[in-house]
Amino acid sequence: MSTYSGGTCPPSCKSFFDWMDDCVKDFRVPRNYFENIRFGVFGLGSSAYDPEHFCTPSRKLEHDMLTLGGSRLFPQGFSDEAIGGEDECFNSWLDNILKSIRDDIVETQESLNLYTDSCCNTDENATCSTSKNDDDKKKKGCCGGKGEEACSCKTTTNEDGLQSSSKDNEVDGCGSENDENDDQYNDDDDVEDEINAKVYEYGDMEDLALPSTYSRKKGDGNADNDEGPREMVTLTQRKQLTKEGYKLIGSHSAVKLCRWTKAQLRGRGGCYKHTFYNITSHNCMEATPSLACANKCTFCWRHNRHPVGKEWRWKMDPPEMIVDQAIEYHRRMVKELKGMPGLHMDRYLEAMNGPHHCALSLVGEPIMYPKINDLLGELHKRNISSFLVTNAQFPDAIERLDPVTQLYVSVDAPSKEELKSVDRPLFSDFWERLHASLIALKNKKQRTVYRLTLIKGQNMGSSSLGSSDGTLIEEEPWSKEALEGYVRLAQVGQPDFIEIKGVTYCGKGDETKPTLLMQNVPWHQEVRGFCEALCGLLDEYEIACEHAHSLCVLLARKDKFFTPYGKWHTWIDYKKFFELVASGSKDFTAQDYACETPSWALYKSKEEGFDPVDTRWRRTKSKKSIADESNDSSSVMA
Repeated sequence: MSTYSGGTCPPSCKSFFDWMDDCVKDFRVPRNYFENIRFGVFGLGSSAYDPEHFCTPSRKLEHDMLTLGGSRLFPQGFSDEAIGGEDECFNSWLDNILKSIRDDIVETQESLNLYTDSCCNTDENATCSTSKNDDDKKKKGCCGGKGEEACSCKTTTNEDGLQSSSKDNEVDGCGSENDENDDQYNDDDDVEDEINAKVYEYGDMEDLALPSTYSRKKGDGNADNDEGPREMVTLTQRKQLTKEGYKLIGSHSAVKLCRWTKAQLRGRGGCYKHTFYNITSHNCMEATPSLACANKCTFCWRHNRHPVGKEWRWKMDPPEMIVDQAIEYHRRMVKELKGMPGLHMDRYLEAMNGPHHCALSLVGEPIMYPKINDLLGELHKRNISSFLVTNAQFPDAIERLDPVTQLYVSVDAPSKEELKSVDRPLFSDFWERLHASLIALKNKKQRTVYRLTLIKGQNMGSSSLGSSDGTLIEEEPWSKEALEGYVRLAQVGQPDFIEIKGVTYCGKGDETKPTLLMQNVPWHQEVRGFCEALCGLLDEYEIACEHAHSLCVLLARKDKFFTPYGKWHTWIDYKKFFELVASGSKDFTAQDYACETPSWALYKSKEEGFDPVDTRWRRTKSKKSIADESNDSSSVMA
């Protein structure tokens, strides 16, 4: 059983959980209701996310089962996501469960065999007893009585034909259970068994499971040859991430080929960053120096399979190695596309020369990497621009950050309550950290961005899921209170830009990630309506650009990027940026490397942000992709 926010059980088993609770509280339900039930409980949780409620529902479930007379096959197992090694912990626990079942089967078979061979003492004064033979492999039960027909001492079995014996419930005498064990496991105030105690004493389930050679290595620690820092990614996580197309670098970094890179290599258009900021998608590398994150966002398209943590506590790879390997892996992935249908060879050759841009937003929290400034320096030395996204939980790291081509802060909800629900942060002071991060962002002189990801029914301030056909209905899927909350946050950090994007549907979640439905994805018309309503409350901003294919709209500060002669300058002059970085100055401003935005990228242009040099493709009902010669994207949903 996994653990949800506040120590609650998963929604999928709430009815069962409530039924168990009712049974325990109902005086009409006998305390031996589960006397023939053997069970095992394995709890999943994260001590970093909510230490107070670590595996609370699984602990309560085991307590309720015992209260109603059930007996444990094996003491409860635990898995701590903050530490890793979940599969190894579970497999070790499961081995013990299966061993207990096998032992019961063998013991039951032996008991049944012994019953057929049992002898009876004809002495009237004889008492019932159990004895063991010399090799301690057989038990012989004798009963007082006269003759074989008087034998009444039989091995007691349950409905499944198994004896009620385990490591916790040993059999005394003629099948009576050990009272001491009953008292021990039914007392709320008693300390848990040794395995449970070790979880709190050491906080490391890996040490209680199978040998974990991947997580710790001798000789990496201090002079006493203690165990050094563990690697960030477990073997299980490595396998899963690799399966999903990530190229892992060292012990905590990764790179992956973006679908927009493939699209622009085929002349099918670039991403919204191409429309807003002049990034050529086929020359862009998506990477991260830290797969770990301090949030477990409900809309994360990585399905929260990355590690979590509130501070860096893992091995650390050098930044130069990370950048070199990221570029090499990126080139290899591009090379594999050489035979792809529709490939533009000129763009392919440009991409093979190495990336011009790096989006540090792949997965995890890149700003957690302690040497992030050195890594940025390595990128800029190679004339690779840097677009860094942070989840606004590390304000000190933002303050220490060297100039970045463009620095993003995710602002995922307008209020504390909604932010906790959407981001599921590990820090208890997450709201204060958000505000401190926005203040740190305000003090940056280079380009800064708020990123808002709109989720209908969650962070737009309304429970309405809006229309089903893309047209606005009388009740908009946002509220005035939500708009005012975002306005207050915008006034704290005063970013250069505000990116507002509809959430991307990424399939069904699992027990660790609540499922978002297609109904939670806003239509582009709804994103537009939200942005226009927000701009009505923000005097300093105006809608500059849009990318309909990504459900994305850009708000920009008029005083910085709208010239007196009526031209937007949201694009970036990358050559100028690298010249400013090479000068050694950290005081240059966002306007110093801004350049004019083309007309096709502007808000409500007929292209709606789609570069006219490329050809728009759309999916038919049969899921075939066909070229849209008109490039009309008004009716297409991302």
